Amino acid sequence: MVNLIDKYLTEFVLIEFYLNFLIDFMDTRIDSCGNCGEELEILNTCMVCEKPSKFQCLGCLHYVNDPIHTECMIFDDSI
Repeated sequence: MVNLIDKYLTEFVLIEFYLNFLIDFMDTRIDSCGNCGEELEILNTCMVCEKPSKFQCLGCLHYVNDPIHTECMIFDDSI
């Protein structure tokens, strides 16, 4: 019985670690232009979480949209 509990606890810890990794990965900012590598200027922020949502490259003037914040879509239907 103890081995079964240890097995499930280990699996739970691994799943929790993986989910936290995904959350951190999806929450990363876009720091540079994918086109030329220059710095990005923030143009708009999300109305729900106030994180940057639209950028413009200072080098090539390319526009970059941050991936949609899925947790914010629940609260704001204009996204």
